[in-house]
Amino acid sequence: MSKNGNKKDTLVNIEDTKQWVYNVLSDTWLTEANACSEGVTSDINELDIAGLDVLPCEKVNVPRVKRALVALECELESKKEIMNDGGKHTTTVVFGRIVKYHIHSSVLGGTDARPVVDLEKIRLCGRVGDVTYWPAGEGKTLSMKRP
Repeated sequence: MSKNGNKKDTLVNIEDTKQWVYNVLSDTWLTEANACSEGVTSDINELDIAGLDVLPCEKVNVPRVKRALVALECELESKKEIMNDGGKHTTTVVFGRIVKYHIHSSVLGGTDARPVVDLEKIRLCGRVGDVTYWPAGEGKTLSMKRP
């Protein structure tokens, strides 16, 4: 839910289209990803604001972020609305089926016969709530001011 209590555009789009792309965040484009959190009207594309280019997908009608070293094309299976102790809807968790994944060759290790994703090469980073991001494997958090 947004600060004004409405559903965020991402959830509205997933509910409308039953599709989305999970772009795995790396610390190499963390600032741009954070810029996408700006509270703008639904007619404005946050990717444009952040300067993030996109690539087409193959199975879903949603673009993926070009800088994402791993991107998962997803189709909605179900969703669960989460309520607080007062019974107010606070968030929605979506569950999807991955129908196609994209992995950049720069993050592959292993052998040609058995390639594996090298997690250290991806430099994973996740948002852990509010303004805090957590670079995986570093054991520290990183706070970033919202735009």
